[in-house]
Amino acid sequence: MKKTIYLLLLATILLACKKDFLSAKTDDSLVIPTTIAELQALLDNDNAITGLNEGGPNISLLFAGTDEFILTETQFQNATEYARSVYQWSPVLKTAGANLSNLDWASPYRTVYYANIALQGIDKIAPPDAETQQWNNVKGSALFLRGYTFYQLSQAFCPPPQQGNMDSPYGLPLRLSADISAASVRSSLGETYSQILSDLKASIRLLPEKPVYKTRPSRTAAYAMLARVYQTLSNHSAALAYADSCLALSPVLLDFNTIDPAPTYPFTALNDEIIFNGVMPSSPLAQYMISTTRSAIPQENFARFPANDLRRKLYFSNNSSNGNLQFRGSYLKSSIPFCGIATDEILLIKAEAHARLGQIQPAMDALNILLKKRYSMGTFVPASATSMQQALTTVLDERFRELYMRGTRWTDLRRLNQDSQMTISLTRTITGETYTLSPGSSLYTWPIPDAVLSANPGMAQNPR
Repeated sequence: MKKTIYLLLLATILLACKKDFLSAKTDDSLVIPTTIAELQALLDNDNAITGLNEGGPNISLLFAGTDEFILTETQFQNATEYARSVYQWSPVLKTAGANLSNLDWASPYRTVYYANIALQGIDKIAPPDAETQQWNNVKGSALFLRGYTFYQLSQAFCPPPQQGNMDSPYGLPLRLSADISAASVRSSLGETYSQILSDLKASIRLLPEKPVYKTRPSRTAAYAMLARVYQTLSNHSAALAYADSCLALSPVLLDFNTIDPAPTYPFTALNDEIIFNGVMPSSPLAQYMISTTRSAIPQENFARFPANDLRRKLYFSNNSSNGNLQFRGSYLKSSIPFCGIATDEILLIKAEAHARLGQIQPAMDALNILLKKRYSMGTFVPASATSMQQALTTVLDERFRELYMRGTRWTDLRRLNQDSQMTISLTRTITGETYTLSPGSSLYTWPIPDAVLSANPGMAQNPR
């Protein structure tokens, strides 16, 4: 089985990273998994699936452009040229010395490749009755992982969806086959989201309600992802329906009153609130920018957490070596940010959907289920609102606090900037020069790596 994994990994690296990967043909000597157990083992490779160490479906660029961290002058100067250009939101990302930008593209597409191998293999197997459940889990997991990964890629490399732009030609190359010689062609934005929704919906009937391990997909996770995707698409009725389906299966919240703030990292890994585990990839970009030893939390962000908000002390601490305010609230119990799916996010999707549909009290009711577990016992005052706008503002303020460093902020900025009452301008000042990311800027869509374009003549670069 190890031989299988290693050979597939090699093939995927060639597919995603080498300049001439589209001209490469599949090597008939490669060992391909042919049994249900082998295909499940392929999808259980946490390095490729949840992002542990090698990177997977999650993308460091979704952290790097947000307002959740800052670099000091020294940290900025010590970063790579690529990381500095990302930090400045440069129209052209500098990749001199190493094609670091390719990792945020290659690693997710490796996950897509694994999913396609599993889908191709599982459809060739007629399972005996005793193995039907395992067969379903492989196919459902592969569909979920492909849809999940396409969604992550779309948040980095496609323009934000909005009314009137779904015919945009700047969608993803939707690789739906394990044939590495197949050409990569960009789809429309509408086709990209249709494929994401199709994969996730198809996975529901195949997956178990709860996974054996939280590193595996489940029906609950599929409902959660559909809620997230429909929120991104501003389909609030659908987002609410799928959030409710998810919460019916996974309503558990951590009570932050019971969490000991003394440990360096106070939260337990794979805790009861987690629906699907996810790890921010350990890419060079992440190592230089989104690290508790390098980046710092802006004081103005910390000030948004009231004194009786338990997240204030559980999420943040002062770094004794440099005095910077650091984030320590990862659900991975480490310095690596958690970027999977958890119950708290789904409650916030539910609350926001109610608010946007004008259902003020249901919005506050959903929000208060969460907040009761986040504020010091005896000091919590339920949130209330008298208007749709007040309800929405209240929910979004708590969303900013609750989902800090979860990998959702970039998508939130992209979608909220479409509302004239919600726009946010981001600024960063380095060596006396201020850089601005304006609402609705084309810089909210990262460029496709040069190596990918070189290997695909005719593929359009994102306008920046």
